[in-house]
This record gives sequence, structure tokens and C-alpha cells, in this order.
Amino acid sequence: MIYLPDNELTTFWRCIRLLRNNRLIVFITPLKKNMDSFLRSLPSFMKTYMSLLSLMIFYSILGLHMLKGLDENRCRFTQFPVNNNWLADENITNLCGEWACPSEFLLINNKKNYGFYRRYCINPSDHGFPRMENENDIPELNYGLTNFNTIFNSFFTTLHFIDTIGWTSITYNVFLYYNLFKFI
Repeated sequence: MIYLPDNELTTFWRCIRLLRNNRLIVFITPLKKNMDSFLRSLPSFMKTYMSLLSLMIFYSILGLHMLKGLDENRCRFTQFPVNNNWLADENITNLCGEWACPSEFLLINNKKNYGFYRRYCINPSDHGFPRMENENDIPELNYGLTNFNTIFNSFFTTLHFIDTIGWTSITYNVFLYYNLFKFI
């Protein structure tokens, strides 16, 4: 075996060698029949795929217009930003909206004095603040990947609904934001 340095030409030939397995289709008759029937069925599948794609695009655009910025509704420590920073409570991993942020009693200085610690449900984009990208990097919010902020993210989230991957957490957060029971 001759050793050749790893350059673009050798990488290209290695990729071409992977295609050698396609020659088996020509020589094995049952495999050739299956491949021919698969290739002949592709045009009829295109009609189905195009209707599914148009339905996904429709729901992506609908989600983009109705739910854009939804993932920024978090329980925040302060009612107004402090030093251009508006921190969300990391212990509360759900979105807020119609669902109110919880208020807690915290023990102050390990004494019997209790203080009322309030959280505020605020979306910074409603007040002109830019999107805080790293704020939603938690598993409960799918690490910030499934949202309706751009058409690509909206399409990706719609794909999650169709593939039933993580759709429950998305639906739960939308439910907390909108409180759908008030419409019933």
C-alpha cells in the first residue's frame, strides 16, 4: 500500500471509493427491482411532500406572527433593568404570562424575620431591550432552539410538533403564557 499525504485529492478519491457499493444494485436483481420501484414512486410522493411542506410553512408563519418573543417572558428579579441587565430567575424554568410568577417568603439573615420577595413577569423586548440569547439555554426550554422568533426557528419548532419530539414542553409553555382555559 502506498502512503499518500492527506490532501484534497486523496480526500476526493476516498469519497469516490465509497460509491463503489452502488455497483451492487446493477448486479443483484432483487435489489435492482426494489431500487427501480423506489425511484418510480418518488414523483407521486412529491405531491404529498409538497402539501406537507406547504402546511408546515403555513403553521410556521402563523406561529411567527402569534408567538414571536414568547420565550422572553420570564420571571425577573426587578421590575426595571439594573445596569442594562435584566436577570431572570434561574430557579423558575417556565415561561410566564397569564400564569403569574410565584412570590416567596425568604428567611433573611437566618433570623425569624421574613421578607416578601417578588418576581415580575416581564418581556424585555416589550421595553426595547435586545434579545438575551443565553437566557434560555436550559433543558425545560429546549436550550432556546424551539421558538417562534425567526422563520427558521418557527419551521424547526413546527417540525418538532410533527415529529412529536419535545412538543409537550413547547405546548406547556404556550399554555402557561396564554391560559387557554379562559377561552373555553
